[in-house]
Amino acid sequence: MKTSKRKRGGRILGEGKSARVIHPAIPCKDGRDMKKYTSRVLIKSRRTKPERDLISNNKILIQKLSKIDPSQRYFIYPEQCELGDMLEENITDGVTEDNKHYSEFMRTAGETWKSFYKHSKPSSKQKNHLKQAIELLHSNSIIHGDLTGNNIVIGSDGLPRLIDFGNSVYDAPEDFIDAEARVVLLVFPTFKRTSSQQRLVESLSEKKYELMREQQKMD
Repeated sequence: MKTSKRKRGGRILGEGKSARVIHPAIPCKDGRDMKKYTSRVLIKSRRTKPERDLISNNKILIQKLSKIDPSQRYFIYPEQCELGDMLEENITDGVTEDNKHYSEFMRTAGETWKSFYKHSKPSSKQKNHLKQAIELLHSNSIIHGDLTGNNIVIGSDGLPRLIDFGNSVYDAPEDFIDAEARVVLLVFPTFKRTSSQQRLVESLSEKKYELMREQQKMD
């Protein structure tokens, strides 16, 4: 997800092909404190598929992530609630009554790994933490599916977290896990997308989406 800053209503923290991340988050109807959360809102287009692009619709995946990392020490994954009235900032940032229903909220984090890497050298602790996050996924038969510097963020404790599980596959076959492990070897620790990485990602793509479609039918 591409990072950007715009001074409109609140802040648009990131914007990709299918969604944008905004702060402050869209309020929940139960009145919970949303100060530490952002909202990920789908950008409606002919390409947008809420059943796939809303990560929280993949309930089994979210359950698995929350089970292996309940404190979100390694991953930041989305949540949902019954939505309340939008803030003025949400409206100014382009959220409508229609597309607010295609949103999910998640914990706020800092800058992306891509941005961080431009001005800082990651510490051994940060790099080891990132390795542990990926190993935790793979040891639980999950692939992330899009490990780039834009899908890693720095948490409030200074340690990296994986985000954006829209391309993830749970109960992944061993060859999927091996392929992603090879991608990691190619791009660690910068996580810049390379041509070799892109070829590996594309080689998995069709099989991966076929498996995702089958899994989402089961949710």
